[in-house]
Parts: sequence; structure tokens; C-alpha cells
Amino acid sequence: MVLAEPLRRARDAHRAGRLDEARHGYEAALADDPLDADALHLLGVLNHQSGDISAAFDLIDRAVAARPRFAEALNNRGAFHQAAGDLAAAMTDFEAAIDADADVADAWLNLGCLVRMRDGADAAVAPLRRAAVLAPDTADAHCALGECLAALGRRDESLAALER
Repeated sequence: MVLAEPLRRARDAHRAGRLDEARHGYEAALADDPLDADALHLLGVLNHQSGDISAAFDLIDRAVAARPRFAEALNNRGAFHQAAGDLAAAMTDFEAAIDADADVADAWLNLGCLVRMRDGADAAVAPLRRAAVLAPDTADAHCALGECLAALGRRDESLAALER
């Protein structure tokens, strides 16, 4: 995601744990443009992390309304739904994120983990493999894939994924 400089600084502050600075930056961006999908999305994530779930859903819904094929926002909304226990809505959002951009590794990882919970390890291997291919340096994807393969008794493949 390419962000305007002030919004990029706010996101960097967010990543560094300077949440008040990030919030101020996101709110300033929204004061300039209330339909800024990136600012809505990132402020929604910040609110979710801060425990304001209602505001988080409101903001991320507005981000998706402003940019309907916003894969990262759809993926995060899916994660919000999953955390709230609404697995059907989470699945819909993860699938929509992948439909919007099939190269978002986190959406494949989240989908694979949810599919494993719902349908078992065998059904989760394909989306988790895709996540691992898209994010070869991300431990989470390889770990989830390795755990699924281990559950299926595919020891050598599991060890290779876990070592990766």
C-alpha cells in the first residue's frame, strides 16, 4: 500500500507502538478527507487493537465502502469477525480479500487457518501452501502449513515446512 507521507508517518508510529501519535495522524488524514480508505482502515485496526470493537467495525466498514475491493481491509475485517466469533462473516471477508487481490498472503493464511478449524487439515493445505509461497520469509505461514501436514501424517513435508 502506497500512502501519502503524513499517513505513512502515522502508520510507522502505529507499527512502533506510538498509538497516540498514530491516532492523531489518522484522524488528521480523515479531517482532510473523510473518505480516505487507508486512514479509515488503519484507524479501524488501531481501534480494534485498543479494544474499541464497535468503532473498529464502523471504521473498517467505511473503508470497504469507500474502496470495495480493498483486500487488506477485507482481510482485517475478516480477522475482526473471527475474533468476535462470527466465522461465516470471517470466511466471506477472507474470500473477498483474495478475490480482490490473490497475492495477499495474510488473507490466504487466515483463510487456511479458518478452513482448518471448520473443515480439517486436509482442506487447509492448499490455502496455507499459497500463503507460504506468497510470503516465503514469513514463519506463520510455514508453521501453520507444517502443523496441518503433521496432522495428516505427512512427516517429511511437515518438517520441511517447519524448518523453512
